[in-house]
Formats: sequence, structure tokens, C-alpha cells
Amino acid sequence: MEKYKTIQGITLIALIITMIILLILTGITIGSITGQNGLIEKANQAKNVNLKAQMKEALILAISDLQIEKEGNATIDDITQEFLEEKLKEYKCEIIEDSITEKKIKIEKDGVTNIFVIDKNLNIKEELSEDKPQETDKDIPTIGEDIDISNPIEIETYISIKSNTVNTLNLSNIEEINYLIESKTDNLNLEGNVLTANDKANSYDICKILITGKYEGQSYKNNLTVFVEPKNRTTIQDKNGNIKEAFAIYEEQDLIRMQEIVSTGANNKCNVKMMNDLKLNENLYQFNENGKIVFNETAKKYNIIGTKDHPFLGIFEGNGKIISGLYLKLEENEKNGGLFGIVRQNAEIKNITLKDSYVSGEDIGCIVGYNEGTIYRCKVETSTIETNAKRWAGGIAGINNGDIIECATSGYFYGMDIGGIAGLNGTNAQHMGITPNSTTGKIYRCYTSGYIGFSETSGIVSHSGSYGGEGYINDCYSIANVEDNYHKGAITSVNGYLGTGYINNSYYLNLKYTFAGVSTPAYAGNINNSYQNDTSITAEKLNTEESKEIWINDVKDESGNWKYNNGYPILKWQTEV
Repeated sequence: MEKYKTIQGITLIALIITMIILLILTGITIGSITGQNGLIEKANQAKNVNLKAQMKEALILAISDLQIEKEGNATIDDITQEFLEEKLKEYKCEIIEDSITEKKIKIEKDGVTNIFVIDKNLNIKEELSEDKPQETDKDIPTIGEDIDISNPIEIETYISIKSNTVNTLNLSNIEEINYLIESKTDNLNLEGNVLTANDKANSYDICKILITGKYEGQSYKNNLTVFVEPKNRTTIQDKNGNIKEAFAIYEEQDLIRMQEIVSTGANNKCNVKMMNDLKLNENLYQFNENGKIVFNETAKKYNIIGTKDHPFLGIFEGNGKIISGLYLKLEENEKNGGLFGIVRQNAEIKNITLKDSYVSGEDIGCIVGYNEGTIYRCKVETSTIETNAKRWAGGIAGINNGDIIECATSGYFYGMDIGGIAGLNGTNAQHMGITPNSTTGKIYRCYTSGYIGFSETSGIVSHSGSYGGEGYINDCYSIANVEDNYHKGAITSVNGYLGTGYINNSYYLNLKYTFAGVSTPAYAGNINNSYQNDTSITAEKLNTEESKEIWINDVKDESGNWKYNNGYPILKWQTEV
């Protein structure tokens, strides 16, 4: 037995020596196997990279599970030590930094460490971990938005410059770099990596540059689009009174450029201020003798501002200006359209009037298709909405899970599930794959006139507080011509279907049309101090202890005529604008 063990040991040594000789003969050295850059080291590096990728994937899945459990309402506060230990059991996890805006998490396994940062929107960013070399001079040009070259694949980046400026593009980590103009206008010029915009450059000008080179030994390619900001910048106030920098929109092309900036993801948090009225189409359409809409042959269609992937998150200050002639016609596979498409929480749209415009499609509003932000003192005048037997349309918003405050509409609104202010107000239902951040819709101090008709229509909202949501309609009135061949509700067609709806201190008054109630009796929800076709209605009847002087009685002009509403109650803010 002892002899056998000796022979076995000699055989093993001989086998190892034979393998080493064969490797040397084929040009592979011991150092190349065991050295710092050897095969074993590279294998270990590959293993580490793979393990770190697994860590990130596990964290992504854990947060996805949390979003499902919380029905899309998860917050950064839900990312606790207990949560990590439960969801990532095969890893050692530790929250190493904790604040109201982000959490820094260290994940370890088999001697490999990775650090991730989770922001308040539950986005995950990988941070340089302890065993990863630090990088310097990384990836940013000297103008506009940073160019992310951490993953050297083909990407498209947008940056902005100002007129009458000289700008240097610096990508110091790119080797063998080459800048090639693919297209440009006359007011922009590129020599080497120096981009010049002359004093005539404005938002009509654009330059597309192809950047190629090597990044950490890998091929790098980037299509860079440079646009010129509007000539002047300005400032606006947010709802908290904070002063913020904004784009100044003077002309139609500025509005188009803003749409491109937001909807391509270049900057969907941009702030904007209207400086002039804009006429996008002259005499956009007319009704023929059969009541059909006939469009001007030269009518131009426009794209929405804010998409599912890049919703609008900034502030749009209308500054009391008018946009007329907006022509938006969504295709069969499109939803959520209006001047703005998708507006998420904390965004603000205010003080703009949309006039003589046309919007058609599904989940549409003249101002916003899907809203979670604040829409304040916006008006829609002499405009047309058509849903073509599709759902959810409103004079202001198609679907509202945000705040619509002191807005007014008039026009011709025709279709399914259509309301003078919103189609659907307060819902937990998904639309076009959008998971609501908010499921509560609030419509306060709004009024409507004009025509609203076909099926499940109402003066203010078609469906409020429906499909798991909560909807509020407070201090609103409608004098619109409302025709409905299905549900019969004056202010809402359906109030609280699979959800909770509230109507407070509101009224409908148009004696030409009769309804069974403020809302359809079968779906009445919660109704308080609200009326339909009550000619004895007064401001005193509508005001409450909690909301004094929201309502005032109509006033007369110098000729003795009623100024606003034929002698019936109006909202006090109507006299302030």
C-alpha cells in the first residue's frame, strides 16, 4: 500500500511537469497563468464581474417585488435592513449610508463587494466598490449634459449650447478619438473638437456629430446631437416660491425644440416660460354642412411633450399666453396625448390658454393626456376633442391622478367616457403600461361650457374615483350642453365605481338637459351640498365654513348685463384673471 502511494505521488508530479512543458512549448508561461494579468487572474476577474452582475440583478428583482407588493407605491423608506436580509438571503447586505434622498448599500459574497446607491425614485446606481480601481477625468464634455461612456456601446446623447459661444468637446478617456459632422446648419461649425455657434444661431439650428474611438480597449461610438437653446434664458417661480432657471419660448420652433428635449430624454426636468402667443396653425379646421370636421390642407400635426419613457417633470409657465391651432391626432397604437402626453408627480403646468385646437385618440386631454402633476389656471377655448369610440377624454386631462385647480374649458367634445375637465379622475388602473405613482385625482374650482356629448359624458368628469382610485370634485360648476345616451349624471357620469368618489359644493345648470342626479344614481358615490338644474342656487348656498368666499354671485357690467354667468354663482378667481 505504501509503495502504491509513492507511485501515485510520482505519477501526479510527472503529470503536472508534463502539463507545464506542454504549456511552455505552446508559448504560455507560468506567469501568464498565475501572474497579475494571467489566465487564473483573468478567470477570477471574470468570476467577480459575473458575481457583481448577479448582485445588481438580485437587487433589481427585490425592488420589483416590493413595487408589486406595494401596488406601485413603494418608497425609499421601504428599503430597510430587514427587507434586504429577507430578499437577498444568499448575500451579506448592509445599509452603510441612509438619508431621505438615497440609501447606500454594501453587498458581499465570496470575498467580492459591490456598493449600490438607491435614490428616492428607487433607481439603482452602481458605485465604485472597494476592490474596483478609481477612475479619473471621466466621461464628461465641457458643455451641456454629461455623456455617459461607462458602457461603451452605441448611444445617442443630446447637449445644448448658447448662441455666440465657443465650446470644446473633451472626452479625455477616449483614445484615437475622431469627431465627424453628420449634418449641421450654417450657424454652427466644428473644427477638430471645437464647436462654434455664431450670434445668429437660435433654436432652429442643430448639429449632429459622430464620435468614434477606443474606451478601455473597446470600440466606442456615440451619436451626439447638439441643439441651440432659445436665445434668452429667464426665471420662473415654482409653487413653493423658489426661483428657477427656465427656457424662454418666443416662437414655434422653440416649442418644438422643447418637445424634442423632453421626449428624447435629453432633459425632461426642464423648466419653460412662454414669452409670446403662438399660432401653430391658421384656420386649422371648420365644420361642413353635415357637421363633419374638414381640416385645412396645409395643417401641421404636432408631437406630444412627455412620453412613457420620458415624462415631463419640469415646470411649464404659460405666463398668460395663448397657444392656438394645436393639431394632435394619435395613431391606433398610441395613447395619452395632448399638448403634454405624460406628466408625472411634482411637475407643474400653469397659466396657459389653448385655443382653436384639435385633439383625437385615446386617453386624451387638450392640455395633458395622463396627469400626476399640478395643472393650474389653464383654459381651453373653442377647441375640439374626438375619441372615436375610444375611452377617456377630458377638456383638460384624459386621466387625472394629480391636481387640476381653477381651470376652465369650452368647445366641442365628442366621444366615449368624456368629461368637461377630465375623462377619468382618480384611478389605480394601468394605462399603456403606466404604473400610477398616485391614485388620487383632485379637481378644485373649475368650470365648463360648450358641448359635451355621446356616451358616459358629464359636465366635469366621466368617471371619478374608479378602479381602485379616489376622486374629488370640489367647488366646480358646468353650464355645458351635455348629451348622454347611457349613464345620466350631470357632474359625473359614474362616481365611485370600484373606488371612492366625492362631489362637494358643486352644481350643474342647463335647463335644456335633464339628469337623474348630480351623478348616475347607481354610481352616486359621496355627494355633499351639490345640485343639478336648481335655479335657486346661490353663492351662499355653496360656500361652507371650511371654504368661505370661494363662490360669489355674478356681477353686472356697466351696461347692466350679467358679466359672467347669467346671474348664477361664479368662482371668485374668475374675476381675478
